[in-house]
Amino acid sequence: MIVIKDGEELKKCVFITGFHGIGQAGHIATSYLIHSLKARRIGFLRATEIPPFVTTSEEGLITPFELYRADRFVMLRLEFPPSRKEETEIIRSVASWIVEKGLEEAVLIGGLDAKFRQPDDVEELKVVPNTAYVERHGGKLPASILEPGLYVFGPLASLLIELEFYGFPCIALLPYASPDRADPRAAASALRCLSGIYKLDLNISELEEDAREIEMIIERKMRQAKEDRGVYV
Repeated sequence: MIVIKDGEELKKCVFITGFHGIGQAGHIATSYLIHSLKARRIGFLRATEIPPFVTTSEEGLITPFELYRADRFVMLRLEFPPSRKEETEIIRSVASWIVEKGLEEAVLIGGLDAKFRQPDDVEELKVVPNTAYVERHGGKLPASILEPGLYVFGPLASLLIELEFYGFPCIALLPYASPDRADPRAAASALRCLSGIYKLDLNISELEEDAREIEMIIERKMRQAKEDRGVYV
């Protein structure tokens, strides 16, 4: 289901992706990271029910599910959410591919409903590490763990579960985000955390300054997909 360029060696790379969850934070963060690192496309994720939408960029055609690489970072960008019918199969395929290719660890970016933020909470996000991640890093985490009683759901949770089964190190970054709209500032919070973990020099100010414009673009794209009004030829 995952097709990459021949000869692409991915051992010891870090896998990063985000989903269309609360605030679209994961999708926005992954897209911005690809842009900021000037990552190159190395492959695709093929699905039986791939969304029938494409768009263009200066580099050419953009398909719904693509893999990018910049140095030791491999990023999966999902322009549209996978269908509920195929979601489980796609997540299992991605998890097995990560393990088979010998990647080092995975970072998943999502969102946490801002209503759960306590008045005295100074952190921008919470994290959900799996067992292998905690062991690998000796219990050292970039932020506090999500409070007991709060749940992660959707494809991000499914990928966490699959990688837990494999014993593969994985951590989810969950910035506080608006549940009612695309939230680029939440994505910026996740990228600040990611930069701290891997000592990346990311210019996140552009993401924060253009937050409203990015929000409108994301919402327009998702509305178009929902209404099935893409350009077909």
